[in-house]
Amino acid sequence: MKDQNPFRLIRGGQGCDGQTCGCSGSGGEEKPPPDLGLECGAPMRHPMVRTGDRVLVAGSDMARTVFPIAVRVGPFGRVLGVEEDDALLRRALDGIEPFNYLTGLSNVAFRKGARSALPADDGRTDVVYLQWRQARPPDLPPALKEAHRVLRAGGRLFLGFSGFVDGHCSRRVAMMAEAAGFSRLRSLGEGSPGRSDPGDGGRLTFVALKPKAEGGGHPHEAST
Repeated sequence: MKDQNPFRLIRGGQGCDGQTCGCSGSGGEEKPPPDLGLECGAPMRHPMVRTGDRVLVAGSDMARTVFPIAVRVGPFGRVLGVEEDDALLRRALDGIEPFNYLTGLSNVAFRKGARSALPADDGRTDVVYLQWRQARPPDLPPALKEAHRVLRAGGRLFLGFSGFVDGHCSRRVAMMAEAAGFSRLRSLGEGSPGRSDPGDGGRLTFVALKPKAEGGGHPHEAST
């Protein structure tokens, strides 16, 4: 009988019948679990994500950001990861089954796409994460416009940049975010809601809001 635990895909180990996994039945090792970014405390790095939120994550280290956020939003929230690179997308997709098994949740999906052309409907997302492994990404202006499009009125935007960051970078981001229609942009300084890789040389994170339309609102209200 096939082992239903995706963390115990054994090749030639205890419990292997030499047929289920296609190995010879000896000399193998247990397949290591995928890195889901669920180390102790990881979901708490996203304090502005609320239970029930609909979240979109695009860019650097996307999968390691998506899974902790999915724990944070719980069974009534949804998290969509967007990735251009085919290899990174496959790696992210491979993590869904182990994540579902480990947490009992089924609230994660991944799609191929770019920050500048997000595969999401207008005004239906509560929180957008845009992440880059560089401080001055060329696709920042169109990515900000796309984030504004998919966010609901009052929705929240997180921007994360790795690499060399300085005051000029912060001012540039602020101007571009304002031009895209965001307000109340503020820097969270060094560090990130997600994990920063060693050797990044620095990391800067911002949060901004999409203003609420006058007399508007959105039918979805996230609980706290």
